[in-house]
Amino acid sequence: YGPAFLQLARWVVDLSGDQTVPTVLGMRLIALVGVVLLVRYVPRLAAHCGVPADRALWLAVLNPLVLFHFVSGAHNDALLMGLVVAGLVLVLDRRVLPGVLLLSLALLVKAPAALALVFVVPFWAQRMTGRWRLARAAVGVGAVSAAVVGLVSWATGLGYGWIGALNTPGTVRNWLSGTTLA
Repeated sequence: YGPAFLQLARWVVDLSGDQTVPTVLGMRLIALVGVVLLVRYVPRLAAHCGVPADRALWLAVLNPLVLFHFVSGAHNDALLMGLVVAGLVLVLDRRVLPGVLLLSLALLVKAPAALALVFVVPFWAQRMTGRWRLARAAVGVGAVSAAVVGLVSWATGLGYGWIGALNTPGTVRNWLSGTTLA
């Protein structure tokens, strides 16, 4: 997990006084923030994509599986997805810098969110003029994201050790999993 999520979890544990129930409720509150972001931004993303907003909201957010998995499981994927959808909507609204900022924060919750930043590069390049638009857009997205990652990594005091720990899930071999066996 990235330093943004680890810092949020640290604050929850500190505020709960190491008590289990308040800690679980605090972690669920963080997940609920992600779901609220989804409720706000999924309809807007659907509108950008020509999909009926009400259907997108029911399928993507207000279904029992999402609510059960994200909120009751206090899963950090809720915050990750909320930030990614909000960031993509801002980019599609032509507010690229705030969008890249939110997408970078999502990356700092959990690293796979970095893939959403790849989407921004050609979108931003389309709005540029001149030569090397794609390269300039990639440098711009990379610079903003690197600044956010650097600032948050420094501000949390966690440094960059989280980057080296990204391969940890791949070191575990659970032979009860069909995909691992394959």
